[in-house]
Amino acid sequence: MPLPSVLLHDHLDGGLRPDTVLELAEEHRYRDLPASNAEDLAAWFHQTDSGSLERYLEAFTHTIGVMQQPEAIERVAYEAAVDLSGDGVVYAEIRFCPSLNTREGTSVETVIQAASSGLAMGGQETGLKWSLIVDALRHWEDSLELARVAAASRDLGVVGFDLAGPEAGFPPADHLPALRLARAEGLRVTIHAGEHAGGNGVAYMASAMDVCGAERLGHGVELVEDCLLEDGEIVKLGKVAQRIRDRRMPLEMCPASNLATSG
Repeated sequence: MPLPSVLLHDHLDGGLRPDTVLELAEEHRYRDLPASNAEDLAAWFHQTDSGSLERYLEAFTHTIGVMQQPEAIERVAYEAAVDLSGDGVVYAEIRFCPSLNTREGTSVETVIQAASSGLAMGGQETGLKWSLIVDALRHWEDSLELARVAAASRDLGVVGFDLAGPEAGFPPADHLPALRLARAEGLRVTIHAGEHAGGNGVAYMASAMDVCGAERLGHGVELVEDCLLEDGEIVKLGKVAQRIRDRRMPLEMCPASNLATSG
């Protein structure tokens, strides 16, 4: 029996069942899957040796590819709730970028409605409590509009706003208008920062916290660059690391993905 747990960093399009991917691909004529059976597809999705964040994120191409219709999004969200509950999760904050699910004409609003509906069905069946976090992609330019839609979707379970996607070269402050709007409308802010920032991890974490108003940071593993290590032990904190410690700033650590993308 798994212990009850709380999950604060989970991407809706990152945990599909392989059988579901195959079924949705067949139903919606998605022809680009890298494998044609569940076992091989599961092995391909296991990106342990990807070696970089960019290659790691390529796996999302196919899950997103089969999540372009409201009924598919609803099914994925429902199954996510069931699977998480089965793993012992009692409360989950599920994040995703609804802009990625609009390629065939579905509106961002409808995408969020479908995800909310699926999670509600799964939650009613299992008892899982859940919330939604809307992601904006830091290398896209629609973050302000996404923040507006997220703020208008609070009755659908949206509680937070996030920046995700490739980090290097895309400082969080580029999206300051969207982040300010989200905060002004009562949404909480969490930002992927210090994951793979191309040498700017510490600076991006400081900006996310001090400029953008993030209350949590996604990953944050590059904070070690602001620490002095001796024999593998941290013996002194830099200014940013010390502020994060003193503020008790939560880091949403995902060690398995960080190891897979570290090269």
